[in-house]
Amino acid sequence: MSLEILLAAALEATLSLLAEAGFGDAVRDLKDRLARTDARQRRAALEQAMHGRVLASATLVGTYQKQR
Repeated sequence: MSLEILLAAALEATLSLLAEAGFGDAVRDLKDRLARTDARQRRAALEQAMHGRVLASATLVGTYQKQR
């Protein structure tokens, strides 16, 4: 039970940080998808969202490095 609480708190903190970093729309979309799916679908939605954010971050870093 306490592991679930810690995991939920960590997930909420991560989502809050992503929202603060400018990914608010993606976070809201992810929360909506997580609220209405089963565990396997939630895991897939989280992995898809994180993959998209990693790609977006990598693109931003690549663009920044090319401009320097």
